[in-house]
Amino acid sequence: MKRNHPSSLSIFIATVLLILSSCKKGGDTTPTPTPGAVPVLTTTVISNITSNSAQSGGTITSDGGTTVTARGVCYSWLAAPTITDNKTSDGSGTGTYSSTMNNMVSNHGYYVRAYATNANGTGYGNEIYMQTSAVPSVITQPVVESSHKWISGGSSVLSSAAPVTQKGVCWATTPNPTITDNKTSDGTGTNGYSSTLSFSINTVYYVRAYATNSFGTGYGNQVTFTTSIAIGLNHGGGIIFDVDGTGQHGLIAATVDQSTATPWAPGNLFTTPTSAQSTTDGAANTTKIIGVYGTSTAYAAKLCRDYRGGGSTDWFLPSSSQLQALSSYQDVVGGFPAHVFLGTFNYWSSTEYDSFRALDQDYNYMFTYNNPQKNQLNYVRAIRAF
Repeated sequence: MKRNHPSSLSIFIATVLLILSSCKKGGDTTPTPTPGAVPVLTTTVISNITSNSAQSGGTITSDGGTTVTARGVCYSWLAAPTITDNKTSDGSGTGTYSSTMNNMVSNHGYYVRAYATNANGTGYGNEIYMQTSAVPSVITQPVVESSHKWISGGSSVLSSAAPVTQKGVCWATTPNPTITDNKTSDGTGTNGYSSTLSFSINTVYYVRAYATNSFGTGYGNQVTFTTSIAIGLNHGGGIIFDVDGTGQHGLIAATVDQSTATPWAPGNLFTTPTSAQSTTDGAANTTKIIGVYGTSTAYAAKLCRDYRGGGSTDWFLPSSSQLQALSSYQDVVGGFPAHVFLGTFNYWSSTEYDSFRALDQDYNYMFTYNNPQKNQLNYVRAIRAF
């Protein structure tokens, strides 16, 4: 019986088709997605855990053959969380993404999985267990200058696993300040609060809100603030009332009077000249006055030089022009007598008018200047330069 043998051409075609079917185009080693497959992904290690939030995310290595339309992380108190539990929404597509979980309960355990959704369904990454912090979670508000003070307003305690026993703001000139640095104490509980801070001028500060409970102290986000030099700010033991053209130097006034009834010259020396006649340099005048009158008794220039506000030793009796500049900022500096109708309260300057008289200024009627005898009893307010 005659057999039909395949032709050489048929054998060649079959061989070529077999080889082509076993080759992968361009050397691609990516598995061909199974029809109807969901995305494949892993869950990012959890970080930045607070009492009510944490960060995670995921990496999608395969979209399952169709576009990823939603991705994020889901989290729950129970194992194997799904998108019907708490979840974040962090865009679409493949690749790596980050997620922030919020509104968590403090001091509690959570199971976390990354998820990704396509037309075929939702795929989940590996599960990670975490526990939120027991210390309070706090938000730090920006620092602003208001009414010649520095204020961090509206700071708030978001959550706490135990009653908050102390809260406030801490600050330092180095990053990440703690309650061992400068701090305010602004009460207890979780209500929002505002803090008034004590800064030096022309300095960069790092600021964090804090709150303490029985588990420890939690800190808010760090904010930075650079103080400026401005009239009305606390500095060097007093209040700035004058800034020169450089913006870096000026004059500071004590916040209290050094006397309300003191002569310019002591005792019978009020007719003795001192050559303290500068209208602009109170420091030089003060040195001249003390050089003549000595230090054995109290008088205006000596009271100013003896003042130790802020620990400084360079206070002096203002000259006539410096006294005039100060008069314009009485309300800013504070501590001056209240203005009254037909009243007078005269302040000594360090400017000598002649051998037995000196210049003063009525701070009730600010533009009234006098040259009374040096034995008149006047108010005294010390100033210093910075």
